[in-house]
Amino acid sequence: DENGETLSMQTQFDLFSSADTAIGPHGSGLTNIIWMDPRCSSGGSNSKEDRRPKVLEFVSSKQTPSIQTGSFWGYWFLYGSLPWIDYHQMYYTADSTDPQTFIDPEIFQSALNLMWGIK
Repeated sequence: DENGETLSMQTQFDLFSSADTAIGPHGSGLTNIIWMDPRCSSGGSNSKEDRRPKVLEFVSSKQTPSIQTGSFWGYWFLYGSLPWIDYHQMYYTADSTDPQTFIDPEIFQSALNLMWGIK
């Protein structure tokens, strides 16, 4: 929460089950995407894919070996296997370190546009 305290399980469930988009760094907090409701109204069209909840996760890569040892394969296999989630990921920039991570704002904007179907 805003005070750095862990939210109760019920609060986490309520928050994620009512969300149509989740954006954040890889970590245990995004595990809660399993509670996202596949019947959400995310997206602008009526296609089944556009209505799925959207997730954008920031992950490490071979360019950022000091963050989670540069591992990224498990994320896609884990979250990409949730068929009711429209899962996307973007990498931290190469100047990221374990205590401080960065993303490219232009790539972030492009990822949001792609995820939300904005041209």
